[in-house]
Amino acid sequence: LDHGRGQHKSLVRPAALWSLATAGRKVSQAGIAAIRDALDVGYVPVVHGDCAPDSEQHCCILSGDTIVEVLSREFSPRRVVFLTDVDGIYDRPPDTPGARLVSSISIHPDGSMDPPVLTSSLPHDTTGGVSLKLQAAVNIVLQSTGAIPVLICKLDSDAADRACLTGELGAGEGTRLSLAAA
Repeated sequence: LDHGRGQHKSLVRPAALWSLATAGRKVSQAGIAAIRDALDVGYVPVVHGDCAPDSEQHCCILSGDTIVEVLSREFSPRRVVFLTDVDGIYDRPPDTPGARLVSSISIHPDGSMDPPVLTSSLPHDTTGGVSLKLQAAVNIVLQSTGAIPVLICKLDSDAADRACLTGELGAGEGTRLSLAAA
């Protein structure tokens, strides 16, 4: 999240300091005071998926993508950047022959994407994989009525640095999701 509060001192992992609770894997309580406090003193919070108490199934794995969606509603960042192990979103799973990186995805008011994207999910991925990441990105763009673009690019790359610091991506460096023009 780029909160837009100027220079940041360092990174902090506040997961142990804040509370999230779920009901049927949907966030029902988001105690985010520790995140707000970290931002207010100039730290960059680093969030990740974690176990969360769940009123219906006792405990669940809560995806970092879902957590960022919740935080985006609360903080209205300038942009959200998801970092992955591939360059961005592909028109089909990236290991499929002929898969092409999609540089821009337009989100329509009904939640549909242009161009459409075909995803797959691994059986051992308890957090929803690329499908959940895309749904979180779509939700962020729609809930902000387009004010928050979402960028998806490869971790530990020049593209990731640029996306996080300036919100820019070069050709072939990642995927930008934004609201479709009316």
